[in-house]
Amino acid sequence: MRESSTVPEDVKQRLNWLLIFVVICFSVLVISLWYLQMIKGEEFKERAVENCIRSLVEDAPRGRIYDRQEELLVTNRPAVVVSIIPAEVDDLEKLSERLSRIIGISPEEIALTVKNYRENPFKPVKILDDCKTNKIVEIEERKDELKGVVLEVKPRRDYLYHDFAAHSLGYVGEIDKEELQRFGNPKFQGGDIIGKAGLEKYYDDILRGEKGGKEVEVDALGQEVATLLYQKPIPGEDLVLTIDRDLQLYGENLLFDKKGSIVVSNPNNGEILALVNRPSFSPNLFANGISSSDWQRLSSDADYP
Repeated sequence: MRESSTVPEDVKQRLNWLLIFVVICFSVLVISLWYLQMIKGEEFKERAVENCIRSLVEDAPRGRIYDRQEELLVTNRPAVVVSIIPAEVDDLEKLSERLSRIIGISPEEIALTVKNYRENPFKPVKILDDCKTNKIVEIEERKDELKGVVLEVKPRRDYLYHDFAAHSLGYVGEIDKEELQRFGNPKFQGGDIIGKAGLEKYYDDILRGEKGGKEVEVDALGQEVATLLYQKPIPGEDLVLTIDRDLQLYGENLLFDKKGSIVVSNPNNGEILALVNRPSFSPNLFANGISSSDWQRLSSDADYP
């Protein structure tokens, strides 16, 4: 008769430890799955929704400026802005290289602009303002290769007579960090356009209007497929000046190649009918962000325009 085999004690002990280890691992796995599904499930669901819903801000057109006869002096025109939504970018370096070949901005500058942005990662970061038509067409044709790139139409200031009454009208520009801190107003965000000088600055509160926006559903390539929510922006109020356009133009022509000032007022009520300063400058230079070369030229001009 064969003797019954017995398992050595040390082997039994190892098997017991192995069984305990397997039970612990299985328990950890079950607890982890329960935690992910029951505790973090809603969070992951919300993040998944965020990944397919895009929130876009729509700037309000600034109020227009007229002369005393309601002749239009300052208005707005549509401009296409090229932006990148950081949260939708898979490979920033590759995207920067592809976009660079289209818009002519170096890949390093594009990537740095996105990396330096510290606000909402789902908010578009402006890369190029007032994009030309041929570049817009190429971006649209290659949109499958440019995931995260969006084209936005925004109102841009248009001073119809260029350097006409520039010192009085003033100009607009992008809000800077110091102004954001000084204003301390949650309505302001980086990239907002505000009055920087002259009447544009003095009456900024009424000219600026109120921003609107929309929430859109996007597909895996970041392309819009449906508008879920839309809030129309409220345009700024118009401004009617006491200045007379024809009288102002006459004064501008008198001092065309000279230095000096002309003030014409109504003796009955003191209203300013013309206010000319020469030399002057075009506020349009500032409307889309003044270039370093233009700023250097103006700031180094001995005539201090």
